[in-house]
Amino acid sequence: LRHAAHVAVWLLIFQPIYPLLEACLLPLDHAAFYFYYPRARGAGLVVDSRARRRAGQRGTAAQVLRIDWHRFELNVGARYPPPNPGRHPPAVVCNLPHIDLPLRRPTVRHWPWRQHIGALRWLLPTQPKPIVELEPERGSTVSKP
Repeated sequence: LRHAAHVAVWLLIFQPIYPLLEACLLPLDHAAFYFYYPRARGAGLVVDSRARRRAGQRGTAAQVLRIDWHRFELNVGARYPPPNPGRHPPAVVCNLPHIDLPLRRPTVRHWPWRQHIGALRWLLPTQPKPIVELEPERGSTVSKP
């Protein structure tokens, strides 16, 4: 059923706008592709550089922009020390729209979620409550996520 829904989205939404999108991207020497991520339960629009493809580059080396909506893990713990913009675990599993800019340096991944987690935390799934179990060797309690 999920696969049929993605095929319907591809046929009913992407296919009607594809000719106009390609006409807009052609002067920029770019091309658009619809991607389906079955394991991540999502889909996305990828804009590739035709010049980079002609030069033999593939994957993220040729991608200019990705607009995705799929499942991914997002760390929501304390911030890493600068200059690293990431965060420590714990992580939550999200299924949210986001933008990736693979050619930008430094690379932008899963914008705005990884960059603005503090302001957008209210949109994220809630953290699971720790499970308190009895530790068999010592008889003390242990918290597990």
